Amino acid sequence: MNAMKRSLHEVLDQDALSPIDDDDFDHEVFCALLDRISTPKDAERFPPPVGFYFASRMLQNDVCNGGFAQAAFNMPEWFALAASGYEVLRKHQWAQIILEVKDLLPGNEEAVRRLQADENKWEEYFSDHMFQVYDQLILDSEDWEVDTERTAYLRANREAFKI
Repeated sequence: MNAMKRSLHEVLDQDALSPIDDDDFDHEVFCALLDRISTPKDAERFPPPVGFYFASRMLQNDVCNGGFAQAAFNMPEWFALAASGYEVLRKHQWAQIILEVKDLLPGNEEAVRRLQADENKWEEYFSDHMFQVYDQLILDSEDWEVDTERTAYLRANREAFKI
């Protein structure tokens, strides 16, 4: 991978000429999108495949790093779009689980902000929920990480990413 960060167009064009290693391609596209997308509202400005890709990758990374409670803390507003991303990748079971976890979140953004302001309350709230059950499903699974499918989806929808 190049030491200098390339633009999204440069990465897509290079991959079209000569496919980049899947992990490098995924990483470079995601990093380029981070410069343009910071909220689901930002993602809505682009074709749906961009948001599906971005949200599913963000959620997968957060869950793999610290479980669903961490993802709920860091990015609760992304769960619905991430579930849609898993749907288009034909991972229906995971899309349903993401929505179930989303339903365990506090009822509104203000409640989330109040919990986020006090780490002890946040930990108490999530220790009282079934997040560990969902995390165990991930640990026991061989198909939660959808890097291969997501990279194939990215390539199949390459034109949508030329933003």
